[in-house]
Amino acid sequence: MLLGVLAISIPLFSILHALVLGLFHKPVFPTGDEAVIEIYTIHASHWSQLLGPYSRFGWNHPGPAYFYLLLPIYELLGRSSAAVSLGAFLINLSVMIGIIVTVQKCMRRECSVLAFYVPLTIYLRFLCRVMTSAWNPDIVILPACALFFTCGALSVGHIGTVPVVVLLASFVSQTQVGCIPTVFAVMCVSVVSCWVYYCRKSRSTADGGDRKGTRRDWLWFVVAAMALMVMWLPPLIEQCSGESGNFAKLYAFFGKAREAHSIQEAFPVVAEQLAAPFAVLCGVSTGSLFAATVVVALIMLFVAGTWAGRKRQRDYCASLCLLAGVGIVVGLWSATRIEGEIFGYLIKWMSCFGVIGLAGALGALLPQFEHASVGSKMSMLRKAGLVVGVLLCCWAAAAGVVNIYRFPRPSITPTHRETVGRMYQALQSYLHENQVADPMVVIDHPVWPFATGMVLQMYKNDLAFSVEDKSLFMYGRQFAGPAMTPSIEIEFSSEPFSVGGATEADRVLIGKDRFENRDVFVYGHDTTYVPRHLYRGPAVTIKDTVKTKGDPNVLVDGKIPADGSVFDNPACLVLLGPEASVTLSVPDAPVLGLVLSADGNDAYSIFGSKDGKTFDPVALCPGRRGFGMRTRAFLVRGLSDLGFIKVLAESGDGFYSIGEIGFLVQQEADRRPGEAEKQVEAR
Repeated sequence: MLLGVLAISIPLFSILHALVLGLFHKPVFPTGDEAVIEIYTIHASHWSQLLGPYSRFGWNHPGPAYFYLLLPIYELLGRSSAAVSLGAFLINLSVMIGIIVTVQKCMRRECSVLAFYVPLTIYLRFLCRVMTSAWNPDIVILPACALFFTCGALSVGHIGTVPVVVLLASFVSQTQVGCIPTVFAVMCVSVVSCWVYYCRKSRSTADGGDRKGTRRDWLWFVVAAMALMVMWLPPLIEQCSGESGNFAKLYAFFGKAREAHSIQEAFPVVAEQLAAPFAVLCGVSTGSLFAATVVVALIMLFVAGTWAGRKRQRDYCASLCLLAGVGIVVGLWSATRIEGEIFGYLIKWMSCFGVIGLAGALGALLPQFEHASVGSKMSMLRKAGLVVGVLLCCWAAAAGVVNIYRFPRPSITPTHRETVGRMYQALQSYLHENQVADPMVVIDHPVWPFATGMVLQMYKNDLAFSVEDKSLFMYGRQFAGPAMTPSIEIEFSSEPFSVGGATEADRVLIGKDRFENRDVFVYGHDTTYVPRHLYRGPAVTIKDTVKTKGDPNVLVDGKIPADGSVFDNPACLVLLGPEASVTLSVPDAPVLGLVLSADGNDAYSIFGSKDGKTFDPVALCPGRRGFGMRTRAFLVRGLSDLGFIKVLAESGDGFYSIGEIGFLVQQEADRRPGEAEKQVEAR
């Protein structure tokens, strides 16, 4: 077996060595999930990453094994972003070598060692584009496939595979929680089969068999138990370190009552994944008819392979067919438990079931060949299988080289590199020129992939910053900020913070660019601007209200509702329709602008008057993304010359609300760097 491993590994790692020498000189700026994975890998370098990848539902996948596997190559190559892609490729390549070695060992007395490479070739052609993908739905595919092959070996008495089974099962379960039901079922089937084998061996030992071999078998179980403890210690530490640990979140999420998908809903999606490798081979699309035909044919092959394998004493092949069938059944059930739409990427790992069962069926059904050299340590059949395995691994390595050079994705790599790199340079200049320390990052959801790339660059360059609470589930509690609101926030937005074409008074536009067909705005938000410039002289009076509900005096009490507050809370005045309005006096002071706290997704018109009778348009305050109340601070030309202003609901969802109307006055002593450029009058 050692010769086989060396024969496969040496040429592959020679290729990789040549690759590494010329690869890592170019700057790479990953975004989205690729950037999150690199952030978690940096966390792992600090030994603070205790959980797996994030979920959009607010919890994390169970464990961090994946990131600690990426860490050595990431550190070795100087924390290059491309090293993450290379690390994923090395994981997949190592797993593929392990599969080949396992099959060579378990099928050494069967004719199926060559037949195994037929489905493997089909599958590698399907997987060649994701061999270098670091995304967790992609990285678990080959390890899940390897788990089935090693569980098959365990089923037929290869007790030495127990630690490998534990490691693979832990890795797959920690990286993609949706795999757990199938992993558990497959392990149970293989353990029961192993127990039957062990009982038979114990009886032979009682009759004078190999007692030393039995003790060695128990040693493998001890090693497996130690591996299990090491793999699951980090998430257990995290669970015990707080009241709402990740295991508790997972239990609450999956344990709650929900309406499950029907089999009729789940089957087409699962069938599409099972048929996908064969669709790629045939060059056709995975339509419902093609997918259903492939699944029916596979199930018939699995049944025939299980029966033929047991009858012809090809137990390993029979076990593969049985485990693949179990995987399909349990995988289909687990797909019905998915929250929301059943996206294909969530169950992409199930695509390996058909290939695994096909390998077992071909091995069980093909006729027996005579060994070319009975007395030799390795028959010609196994030698030929090893040669084919080396060629397949070299093919996979070549595909990986091409994919890594295209990192992150061929179609959008230039956009990623230019946009993120350019914007990060602008952000660095802003932070340096304004001497900003410890800013907080605030992210508008539509631009989160771009913002994540920026967060990664800030993290890699050792900038001190924090992330708003609502995004910590994605980036980790390592970025939790102080209890007090920081003086400067770095805001990533899909919409401009502007009124009348001018940037809002409390913000500086750091940069604007295009990313994936969307405008991206980066602002520096001075959270102290409004408190420092808010008028606090003699009380402003409410002159008139039309079609409102609530106490109008809350609009001028100096208490601005927190962003995100519900629109009809007692601190707000509800406007009952687009005809509703509020009229108030303008203070006798050098007023520069307004502070308007209003329902975020509504637009409001501002009218001004000198005598309180004739009102002319002054400004239009546009809507703002986000739930609940949102505060806008903006400059208005000639506001100090007016006696009254009127605020009306212009457009929106029909639920209008105002929490505060304040006035901005200039405080020369408090002016901040860069503020002079912001004093652009709104038109």
